[in-house]
Amino acid sequence: LNRSGMVTAMALHLHTGWSGEECVRHIQSQRSMAICNATFEQWLIDNLKESEEPVLPTLDVESNT
Repeated sequence: LNRSGMVTAMALHLHTGWSGEECVRHIQSQRSMAICNATFEQWLIDNLKESEEPVLPTLDVESNT
């Protein structure tokens, strides 16, 4: 429910342009146990900003090469 909720929030942000907080609140209103990881919730709120042209923030992932 955490990772799938996070992916759903990012898709909702891309589709609607809603802020991370709006996406989280909407998903939790439909499924109360979704995004129950406080770290995931805070990341979404901090990184998904309301916009007319939504884009996902880049993730800093180290290469394993």
